[in-house]
Amino acid sequence: MYFTLNQDSELNSLARGNLSAGASETVPLVTLDLLLETRGWRDIEFVKIDAEGEEANILRGGERFFSDMSPLVQYEVKADTDLHMELVHAFTAIGYESYRLVPGLNLLVRFDAEQQPDGYLLNLFCCKPDRAARLADMGFLLEDDPGSMDAEKQRLHDSLNMDDDHDVYGWRHTIAKLPYGAQLASLWEQTVAAGHSGEVSKALSCYARSRNSSLPAAERFGALESSFTGLKILCEHQPSRLRLASLARVALDYGARSLAVNALSQLSHSIFQNKTIDPGEPFLVPGERFDLIPPGDTLGNWIMSAVLEELERKCSFSSFYTGPSARQRLEIIRDLGFGSAEMQRRLSLLQQCFGM
Repeated sequence: MYFTLNQDSELNSLARGNLSAGASETVPLVTLDLLLETRGWRDIEFVKIDAEGEEANILRGGERFFSDMSPLVQYEVKADTDLHMELVHAFTAIGYESYRLVPGLNLLVRFDAEQQPDGYLLNLFCCKPDRAARLADMGFLLEDDPGSMDAEKQRLHDSLNMDDDHDVYGWRHTIAKLPYGAQLASLWEQTVAAGHSGEVSKALSCYARSRNSSLPAAERFGALESSFTGLKILCEHQPSRLRLASLARVALDYGARSLAVNALSQLSHSIFQNKTIDPGEPFLVPGERFDLIPPGDTLGNWIMSAVLEELERKCSFSSFYTGPSARQRLEIIRDLGFGSAEMQRRLSLLQQCFGM
């Protein structure tokens, strides 16, 4: 087996047969079953498989390993542009159910192979029921328990019917306590009093509930899912004010990165085109870093910086892959006055890598 070497190490890959021009090296191959036998492995708890499309062969060479052991497995489901959904079924066939990571909760939830996966999805996790139960007890995995989930949904429904003033997760008790919320609270009160933002308030309340780490995992995930679904429907029909900013924040926590990037792109395009921002409704700023940065007298610059910075961080896995096209966005972020040290580093690296 040959291993092709590229200037960009992320593009290194395994190859068979005749090699094209370029650097490469021969690499030895060994199966998990042989290693299990020769090294006397016991109680392996975690396995990471990132083999550039060779995952199916690793499974075939590890039948006894995966039967005797019960690790949590992280496996790459995307090689280059190809999605290998057949791996989900291959793992299911040997008793390993697959889960996806919910980034905002650091929680594994069951992956539905019948639904279209997020465009940025690279890895999934899988394990046997015994490992899943242990991870659930530790708060890292959400098991499917219909009775428990129904109870959490009913609790969430009851809380959403509560008067806003008494809802501890309502925006008055959460977002309005942040610097930008305190600055805009009186304006938000007028909009909410006019009865135009009820569904937005409910979605924001659900999101705040999902951030409470003292609540059970099922309740937190149910709240996050409700917030995501509510904002998604709202933005599909009426993406007014800064609802797209809230959707992007919640979608990133939920694991819907493609949708978040689309929301940020749509919002930034609208701001540039219309040259106006309407902050007159409670909203979540896209990036958590901006929660604690006061907008001051330059609210427009503050919002635009938050949108563009999060877009730069999430539209690709690195500014290097975006290349020179990222330069304009990074320079705008710098000039708006709220840019982070990370954004400045990205701009400096682009200038060095591409001779700008």
